[in-house]
Amino acid sequence: FATTAATTLAQELDPIDKAVVDSMEAEHIPGVVIGVVKNGKIVDSRAYGFADLEARIPMTVDKGFRIASISKQMVAT
Repeated sequence: FATTAATTLAQELDPIDKAVVDSMEAEHIPGVVIGVVKNGKIVDSRAYGFADLEARIPMTVDKGFRIASISKQMVAT
């Protein structure tokens, strides 16, 4: 039985899935989108939870977020 790149990636992401779900539950986060980058390319993207809790609209990988100035912390030198 040969493992494919997709199978290997899925297995590598299992702990990340658990960490995301655990963090969402602990911090009461309704929805999250993550991207996995390898060698400068997005190799996977995943959505968790809801974009709108009241309407029960699931989060999607193409959901836009209003992040305001939060990104300054990550790009400042």
